Parts: sequence; C-alpha cells; structure tokens
Amino acid sequence: MTNKERADKIRKLLGLQGKDTDDEYYRVADVICDLKHYCDFYKHHEDENNNLDFDEELRKGLEFYEMESYLNDPCNKGMEGENYHE
Repeated sequence: MTNKERADKIRKLLGLQGKDTDDEYYRVADVICDLKHYCDFYKHHEDENNNLDFDEELRKGLEFYEMESYLNDPCNKGMEGENYHE
C-alpha cells in the first residue's frame, strides 16, 4: 500500500471533509482527541491483556510512519518486504 492509498483510506474512514458530525471528523486533531478518550476509557473497562496506552500507541504509530515514509521513498526500493508492524 502506498502512502497516498493510506491517506485515502483515512479520508474515507474518518471523513475529514470539514464537517463535524456523528460519523465524520472535522480535523485530524479531533481524531487524536477521541483516540485518547478511547484509550483512556477502554484501558480501564477491558481485560488487562488489552493494553491501550495512548502514549505507547502514538510512539508506535510514529515509528510506523517513519518506516512507511522510508519504504515509499523511491531511493529506498527493495525494502518492501520488511515487517515492522510488531
């Protein structure tokens, strides 16, 4: 999947069209805010094995972003098979 395809997937999934409705988000900051609420709530209401630490998820997401950006750079071809979502 290319980074453009990832961006299109998020736009389709979240809206991000300038409307704040029950099923669409107005901006990325709104998504981040609600993801923090999600992690806080379910970390305390789900089983202990489902660790939803927002800061850890954000750190991991930034790692994934860096790797995906690196892998989609035409200068770094040949690395497509690397598995970094662990």
